[in-house]
Amino acid sequence: MDIKQLRYFVTASECLNYAHTAAVHYTTRHAITYAIRSLEEEFHRKLFVLNGNRPQLTAEGELFAKKAKRVVSEFDRLTRD
Repeated sequence: MDIKQLRYFVTASECLNYAHTAAVHYTTRHAITYAIRSLEEEFHRKLFVLNGNRPQLTAEGELFAKKAKRVVSEFDRLTRD
């Protein structure tokens, strides 16, 4: 896991759209999908399920999102200070 993966995940958890997440981070949808799958594999947890083409957070994904937001926020604070 790295901070970039967490940033991608946090944005995806907020907008629930991988294409929009990719645009926000100036990357590809494939990079977003890969980063999220890597997180899911690392933690052995399904963070999103697809509802049609639209990702939805799982219950575990919602808990992970709350923690990830705090980590990203603290990381930003640390690098700013």
